[in-house]
Amino acid sequence: PEHHPGQQNIPLSSINDKASQAGISIPVNALTSSDVDTKPIPYEPTLGLRGGHFIAGLCNQLMSFYTLILHAKNNNFTQIYLPTLYLKDTHGSGRLFPFETLFNVSHWNSYHHHHRDDDEGTALPRLVTCDQPHFADWSCTSRRWRSTSPTRPYAWGVAHNLLGAYMRYTVGKGPYAVDTNATGNTTTKKKRRDDI
Repeated sequence: PEHHPGQQNIPLSSINDKASQAGISIPVNALTSSDVDTKPIPYEPTLGLRGGHFIAGLCNQLMSFYTLILHAKNNNFTQIYLPTLYLKDTHGSGRLFPFETLFNVSHWNSYHHHHRDDDEGTALPRLVTCDQPHFADWSCTSRRWRSTSPTRPYAWGVAHNLLGAYMRYTVGKGPYAVDTNATGNTTTKKKRRDDI
């Protein structure tokens, strides 16, 4: 993620210590690029979060993540670039920590259409880790975008825009709103990748 003054990434051990002191057990899913579940499928359309992290409280961050998923599905992205997804600790430190600290990525990826026979409309995009040969516009070592207009992976969205798009979605407006046609079937409004 991008560096922001006053914000630092939280080591996973620190999160576990803090949670343990509070009597909370957090499943930590430390990932490496060698994990089969998160290894990118070459040349599949992949979406990364341009801003690098979500903002506000946890519920708002989850709504922003949901919008990222809606955008991916609406624009036929089959993979989400995990190194661009960081959550923010809003209870004191303001530090960023990896998305996979709180979420079981392997379980999420079990709902991807390459692993299931379900209708593709219900399939989730895979969360994938860094694979430098396939993602030339992202540096795996510095964890930063190399290009101002990245397409490998495609960079889209900043946190406050995601939250605004989610708010419009909940009242039936915007590019992700669902239409019901005359036959009673529901369809998602299709927009260009840059529309919000």
